[in-house]
Amino acid sequence: MSTSSQLLSRRAFGRIAAGVAAAAGTGALSACAGGGGKPSADAPLRIMAINHVWSQAVKRRIAEFEERVGRRVSMTLLTADQLASSYNVKLNASGTDVDVMMVRALQEQLLFGHNGWLADLSDRVADDRFAWDDFQDAPREASVTGGKVLSVPVVTERPALYYRKDLVADLGGPPRTLEALMEGARELTRRKDGFYGYVGRGQRSGAVSQWSSFLYSYGGDFVVDGRSGIGSAEAVAAYEYYGRLLAGSGPPGATNMSLEQALPIFAQGKAAFFVDADAIYSSFLDPKVSRVRETVGFAPFPAGPAGAKPHNIPSWSLGINAFSRLRDDAWEFIRWAA
Repeated sequence: MSTSSQLLSRRAFGRIAAGVAAAAGTGALSACAGGGGKPSADAPLRIMAINHVWSQAVKRRIAEFEERVGRRVSMTLLTADQLASSYNVKLNASGTDVDVMMVRALQEQLLFGHNGWLADLSDRVADDRFAWDDFQDAPREASVTGGKVLSVPVVTERPALYYRKDLVADLGGPPRTLEALMEGARELTRRKDGFYGYVGRGQRSGAVSQWSSFLYSYGGDFVVDGRSGIGSAEAVAAYEYYGRLLAGSGPPGATNMSLEQALPIFAQGKAAFFVDADAIYSSFLDPKVSRVRETVGFAPFPAGPAGAKPHNIPSWSLGINAFSRLRDDAWEFIRWAA
């Protein structure tokens, strides 16, 4: 066969492949796209959530809710990155194949609210049977975007210091100050052996939430007297501390690590200290994923120059897909789960 024939065949194949992909894509989007009419009684209530200790607990009891509403429930648990990607595809296609959405009120809710992808829950939370006032003020305020309540908070998180009990005895126990954490992490780092004194998030928004405790404990804040405070002397000192901690004691590529990359390093016994959300503690006790089950310890966030000032954030909330055809059942789930 001549070279030109081979090229022609490849081009022809490319056109055919593109046509097949386009047809498949159209079919997939049609499956996601919203349709009219009332859903059948057999249609499941579809819930998408982060794979989190809270979600796992709810999923174990989902049969209780199914009996309560008389409808089958499909609950999918994903990582944060997988969840964000899935929402992007489904909601851009006005998909009806998700009803209840677990979202981050401080992150994607702002975009989803702007795009009209979350149902307004203002009237529902105002119902006397729901007791909206029982929720903490800050998480409740974070659930409001554009003057509308778009989600109900179900998870707040604070940082915990995870440490190796078998390694800190000679250090006098877990560090109680950030200075002691820096010293201990450097002392325990053995890069040639692939062992690190500290591991933590360094990537984008995930790093901001975890770094905020360092900022507060250095006496800084994001907003000071109505203006940005991230250029203050206290904030710069917190930046420098966290940078030195990761650079001097952390694994390669630490500034590109999210929770999904940092957590396994500690769970596999390759780091001495790890500061992250208290909600992930169960990952280190699970023999299927953890080698530090017998040696992991838990301690409060260490004190900085301004004391120990850990963050407390409304990390995850429940909202309703604006394109859902099962909004009433979706709200019943939120009432039950919250």
